[in-house]
Amino acid sequence: MQFKDTYHLNFIKNNPMNFQEIDFDILSIPREIAELKWLCHSDVPRYIDLRKTIVTSGIGLSDSPHYGTISQIFRIIFLDFLGINTQIVLGDLDSYSTRNQNYDVVIERSKIYYEFIRKLGYKGILRTQREDKDVLLTAYLCSNYVIDQDFFDAEEDLSDSYKENKIYSGITYSVKQAILLMVADFLSLGINNKYKHVVVMLGLDEHVYVLLAKKVLEQMKLDFSISGLYSPLMKGLNGHKKFSKSIKGSGITVDMSDEEVENIILHMNDEYTSANESCLYQLCHSVGLYDTKTLFSIRNAFTMKDDYSIDEIKKDYIQRIKHINQLWRDCCKNSQYKLSANF
Repeated sequence: MQFKDTYHLNFIKNNPMNFQEIDFDILSIPREIAELKWLCHSDVPRYIDLRKTIVTSGIGLSDSPHYGTISQIFRIIFLDFLGINTQIVLGDLDSYSTRNQNYDVVIERSKIYYEFIRKLGYKGILRTQREDKDVLLTAYLCSNYVIDQDFFDAEEDLSDSYKENKIYSGITYSVKQAILLMVADFLSLGINNKYKHVVVMLGLDEHVYVLLAKKVLEQMKLDFSISGLYSPLMKGLNGHKKFSKSIKGSGITVDMSDEEVENIILHMNDEYTSANESCLYQLCHSVGLYDTKTLFSIRNAFTMKDDYSIDEIKKDYIQRIKHINQLWRDCCKNSQYKLSANF
């Protein structure tokens, strides 16, 4: 039930990193369950001491979260629920520097994200970038082991989409800082927090950051491991390649009204040749909180293109989205800022 559509298959085939199928009980999670959550991995050890392992992920704060972001939050909540050490880093400094956003607004947005993620049920480590000064020190230590070309090699696969939408101009000085800080986030967990295995959970298009972190790890001759656990990209709306906070119209966001959500889901132009390529199926798969049996039933409806069943799925899914969006609105009630990138 993985998203093994043409894009993902070609991406894995054509990239230099050692992507591997999830063919074992990864992080002690039964393989058949892990395959529902992630697409592939790179070098996650088959046998691993979970007491000395942490799974970390980061969330950008450039705008209100879309449902690609929500899907990542639910994945890490799943790991946290299983008792696995986890961390979510809120990218406040990234939004300030690379998106040139007002610092006070970014700080306010980080507080709302914090409350929202807790309301969704996450109990693991949740912090902003500005809170951990040890990571800033680690970034300086790492800087002695990277060269300028490393940053250009670490551009995301879909960076051209961001350039086309005029929200990213390329590898600037502030982008280099953001990449270095992200690498330091990963390495600090081994250097300062003494974990033996750091598993970075990212979207597949972000695998380059793990690749750079592993390179620095080897050059610094550190005695812990860094590996990647990759989620599939969620197909964007209106012809966009992926859901993105930065690309307007590409996805469903938590600040949309109930009417907007209903209109998008009921009337989306969801063209697909297989269930895996359906935007709505990907949403249900990643964000629906459905059990395994129900997911198989939903997949079958999309495979058979059963219009009646798909209409019922849409109605149910709309209610799930409305509930999550209401949680976000509750967290925003006392904000003194308009929490949009266009302030």
